[in-house]
Amino acid sequence: KVAFGSTTTFRQTATITCDTGYTANGATQTTTCQADGTWSSVSCPAVDCGRKLTVTQGTVAFGRTTTLSQTATVTCNTGYTANGANQTTTCQADGTWSSVSCPAVDCGRGLIVAEGKVAFGS
Repeated sequence: KVAFGSTTTFRQTATITCDTGYTANGATQTTTCQADGTWSSVSCPAVDCGRKLTVTQGTVAFGRTTTLSQTATVTCNTGYTANGANQTTTCQADGTWSSVSCPAVDCGRGLIVAEGKVAFGS
């Protein structure tokens, strides 16, 4: 989003507000009309979630980039979430990764033993 002042002539400024998921150095940037009739350079790069995601009982494999809408693959350790099935997490507009976890596999209480009783541990 660009907000121009009352004029767009030499040395006048315009304020740039980046869209959600994109960031400026600060909340807004200012651009100035230059002598050659162009505006000074501004940009709104995508947020970067970085490579600082850890998952208990799992490993994270990041792609080439970690910016808005990019994904990382989470592989759970054996015995957690369907014995190592892959999950993905996505870099969100607020600069965080979407929620992902590796809970322990649950065998349930459906165990039946012929001629016996089942007692489950804690």
